[in-house]
Amino acid sequence: MSEYPISIDPAYEEPIMLLDLDGVLADFDTGFKALWEAYKGNDIPALEPALRRHFRIVDDYPAHVQPEVEQVIQRSGFYAALPPMPGAIEAVQHFTIEGYSLWICSSLPSGNNQAAADKLTWIRHHLGASMLKRVIFTADKTLIQAHLLIDDCPNVQGIRKPDWQQVLFNQPYNKLSSLPRINWNEEGLAYIHSILDQYHLRAL
Repeated sequence: MSEYPISIDPAYEEPIMLLDLDGVLADFDTGFKALWEAYKGNDIPALEPALRRHFRIVDDYPAHVQPEVEQVIQRSGFYAALPPMPGAIEAVQHFTIEGYSLWICSSLPSGNNQAAADKLTWIRHHLGASMLKRVIFTADKTLIQAHLLIDDCPNVQGIRKPDWQQVLFNQPYNKLSSLPRINWNEEGLAYIHSILDQYHLRAL
């Protein structure tokens, strides 16, 4: 695991793919909705995930509710308890078997000092302890060198032009983006293969 931006040489013989965690591998919206309904649901119903329109979930709620949304996200154990996205675990297993170099590349939210430990707990539980060696926490994903980034954020920005090509993981709040998008299904896996093949690399 690295807590700081690191460089991964794109000339490495295996295709390198960065996978965001929240909203790509871990189902942030379903986890939030369950926790919100457990603690706040009697007062304010949770917004259905399909109705999300902003990347930051707090922006999907009225201003007077936003502090309570932040409280839910900042709860210790929140990220560790998120369910996997349908097909996500199988996709990671698929690309690992195919020989691709997979790295989880995730940012850490402000205000939740437990987030890093919770995310590592999620990774260990769902992907195995060996994946803990392939975790990058960074506030700027443009600093990480790779061939491909799969992320649900429609406007990943940073201090440099990224080396990677981004593919969106399909979510209601990124519908307006023109970036190519996938789900974790056979079509999505095939599309990822087709992109990495453009680099004329063959996984070992």
